[in-house]
Amino acid sequence: GGVLVRQVGHGTAAAAGVMPGDVLLSVGERPITGVDSLKAIVAALPADKPVPLLIKRGGMELFLALRPGGTGKPA
Repeated sequence: GGVLVRQVGHGTAAAAGVMPGDVLLSVGERPITGVDSLKAIVAALPADKPVPLLIKRGGMELFLALRPGGTGKPA
């Protein structure tokens, strides 16, 4: 499962530390099963608090802090 990141713009994902080649696995407690589920999950996020973003990078899983509508910092 998950979504492979091909490119990252200058938005929330980039601010959180997402990089091309990462696989997005979950946002908060919700698993990402495809692009449509990712869009629906992100659209429902509150804009004022960070949520954990689980990614796979280089064979390792790690969490980043996704801050919808703001800036993100690696967790």
